[in-house]
Amino acid sequence: MFGKPVVWECPTEASVPPVISFSPNWATIFYGESVTLTCNLDLNPEGEKRYSWYRDNEQINQYEQHFRIKFASWADRGNYQCQAGASEKSDAVRLDVSHELFTIPHIKVNPGDILEGDHMTITCDTKLSPRRATTELQFVFYRNGHNVQGFSSSNQYGVPSAQLEHSGNYTCEVQTPTGSVRKRSSVSYLWILGEIS
Repeated sequence: MFGKPVVWECPTEASVPPVISFSPNWATIFYGESVTLTCNLDLNPEGEKRYSWYRDNEQINQYEQHFRIKFASWADRGNYQCQAGASEKSDAVRLDVSHELFTIPHIKVNPGDILEGDHMTITCDTKLSPRRATTELQFVFYRNGHNVQGFSSSNQYGVPSAQLEHSGNYTCEVQTPTGSVRKRSSVSYLWILGEIS
């Protein structure tokens, strides 16, 4: 005597909720940074799909699989969900936007009083958030609005033998490697003193 036939039911698109992932994989980003949210559906039949996105249970005007926030602001904080076609809504994932990745830079000069011929060092001083202490920042220096040292990982601009023409208004700028967050110092006037005869 035969038993009842076993019926295997394939999961349908509607029964499998998608999962949201972040790129970069940070649940907390900083003001001005960019992040991409992706609506991932394991069961992915061929064909076009309409995606729906929700923040704090309210639908937002995004209909692609990838939702990119180019310049994060406080309004982007919230619990995100997505749908792919007729799928269920994904579980909510939280995105937080924190105050600042690094502080506004300011110019430091060594030595304080510079004589013609002295070795001078200008430092672009800023502080990274402890949450992102390994972030590599890039620095650039300007004198009277003209670039004197292009973007590099060094936060110092050195002149081996300062001359009178090195006097002027100095500023520096700090940015993330992608340039998504960029801040500039206020102007600092530097006067090179002539040699005393």
